[in-house]
Amino acid sequence: MGTHLAVVECRCSPGTAEASLNRDVAAGTHPATNRDPELYRRLAAQAEPLALPPDVPHVVIDTGAGTTAAHVAAALAALAAPR
Repeated sequence: MGTHLAVVECRCSPGTAEASLNRDVAAGTHPATNRDPELYRRLAAQAEPLALPPDVPHVVIDTGAGTTAAHVAAALAALAAPR
């Protein structure tokens, strides 16, 4: 069908993640009531590294830096890259 797999991995530092989670908890508006730094730490401790075959295009975007527009541009550029 002419489709290809490409992986866009979004990352941020633990400090950035926890600060965002703390803001959400303080605001009390996120629909997931268990979404807090403790859940983040538990899941991070259980996480396995992403393992991809070498022929799969993979871009890592640091969402703790830059703008949303820059993040989207980087993802689109990775998806549009020739294979």
